[in-house]
Amino acid sequence: MKKQIMCAGLIALSFFARAQNASYNINSNPITGFNNTGFGFQTLLSNTTGNHNAATGNYALMQNTTGSQNSAHGMNALRFNTTGELNTATGSTALYSNTSGVRNTSTGFESMRQNQTGVSNCANGYWALYSNIDGSGNTADGFRALFTNTKGTLNTALGFRADVASASLTNATAIGANASVVGNNNMILGDNNVNVGIGLSGVGIVPANKLELNTTASSPYFGSANGSSGLRFRNMTSTATPMANPGAGVLSVDANGDVIYVPSTPSTSNFGGSCSLPFTSSNLSSDYRVGLNGKAVNFSGTGNVNIGDVNDCMFSGSSSPARLWVRNTFGSPNPIVGFRVDNIGGPGAYAAYFSGDVFSNGVTTSLGGFVSSDKTIKKDIKPIANGLDILNKIQPKTYFLDNSNVPQLNLGDNRLQYGVIAQELETVLPELVKEITVANQIDNNGKEIYTAKQLKSVNYTALIPIIITAVKEQQQIIEKQQKQIDALLAINTAASERNKTLTQTNIELSDKNAIVLDQNVPNPFAENTSITYTIPSTFKTAQIIFTGIDGKIIKTAEIKESGSGKINVFAADLSSGLYTYSLVIDGQVKETKKMIKQD
Repeated sequence: MKKQIMCAGLIALSFFARAQNASYNINSNPITGFNNTGFGFQTLLSNTTGNHNAATGNYALMQNTTGSQNSAHGMNALRFNTTGELNTATGSTALYSNTSGVRNTSTGFESMRQNQTGVSNCANGYWALYSNIDGSGNTADGFRALFTNTKGTLNTALGFRADVASASLTNATAIGANASVVGNNNMILGDNNVNVGIGLSGVGIVPANKLELNTTASSPYFGSANGSSGLRFRNMTSTATPMANPGAGVLSVDANGDVIYVPSTPSTSNFGGSCSLPFTSSNLSSDYRVGLNGKAVNFSGTGNVNIGDVNDCMFSGSSSPARLWVRNTFGSPNPIVGFRVDNIGGPGAYAAYFSGDVFSNGVTTSLGGFVSSDKTIKKDIKPIANGLDILNKIQPKTYFLDNSNVPQLNLGDNRLQYGVIAQELETVLPELVKEITVANQIDNNGKEIYTAKQLKSVNYTALIPIIITAVKEQQQIIEKQQKQIDALLAINTAASERNKTLTQTNIELSDKNAIVLDQNVPNPFAENTSITYTIPSTFKTAQIIFTGIDGKIIKTAEIKESGSGKINVFAADLSSGLYTYSLVIDGQVKETKKMIKQD
């Protein structure tokens, strides 16, 4: 037996070890794997064709069948792995539940315990990446690091309890003890008590603010040469960042993109080579500007705030009505918020307040909304009449958006749309249609690309009260019809009871020129009923026409032959109510009957 084991190049120790490199293992059971090493109770117990595996500790790689090049060290390490390859588990119960996950590295007690199919993860520490099931490309270092992650990918957590706030984030990074990141593509440094210092290593200075930068530059201020502020903005525009035109005593950005301090002492030098540095109130009056390109903002009056990355966004003498203009180019694939206002105040505190019309050139997304409808701001209040008639005149449509006539709208949504045409609705409800102006569009040089356009818009919210009125009117009609149906049912029931006590004698009379339209049987009916008729031999055309209570034709049945006949009517999908059917011969209505459909 020893000879067989040594020839196979296999070390198999302890009861039930199943690693082998020949046709027989220590228990003489034929298996096919080779270059496997098992040490411990039931290590590599189920292995068949898995190769180059190493298992140390009771139950390590116990369920492995075809997985190769795995290393499991510790009790229950990689216990349930079957086909997973290139995994390394060090520590009791590390990668315990892994079945087919590959290229995972797990070090520490119960690290990556729940992982099943996740790939290319790295966990180091007690319970690191504990809950991960099929998330991939994650890195966790520290006690309970990335403990919450189950399906998230490309996440990183470094430090004691560094974690994500939800189980399925992507590209989220938490660095520092108790750091927690809540969104995709975000990085968090430390918990909320941490201050970050850059350039403060070994200088004996403790950062007292959330972010402090330290530099050894001797001249990081306005007008200095070769200075470095320790903070620089790069690639902010498509061309080199020009020098800004700041006010006195402010932080600004120089031509290299470095953040600099401009002293409050007036200067007569030109800043940027295009405009003089203003210091007196006679130059400007309560204006503020932020620009990234040359002439990104030139002042146009009093009390304007202009922010943009386009030349002549708002220029001197401009007729633009905007007091605050934020011009921003969205990036791809990562969108950028052009303007954002946050508010976490209580009731009555608004993140934004607009006294006037608001125009949105794009989709507006909201978690909910309220429209002012207080009685105190209304007068001449009257109920809506004829809601059903109004609703019948409105013609809903399906359509696709067309961007050719107003290209500045950027109508990129090519999905099927549902709505009404403003011009059509205007003929029915002119109060719900309003004309709006779509602003023109200019290029980086201030040249107009697209002219302003006039469009009609619809107040869809105002349709809701009309729909409510129409539904109520329709309900009244339904209830009235139901009363008629109930009355007819009562009459029919009474007649049926009387007929039971009458002596009946059946005779049949015929007249080849007679015109007869019999009552449908049964009536009322649920799914189907029958109608018999007699047509004269001299007819040219004959039809039985079915109509609803509103007079609209539902069905026309053509009759081809004279004499007696029968029509079987199937109407399971027809709504309950009162209907009529008429016998029309040679264009003339000869007789009309009523029938009742009930559920």
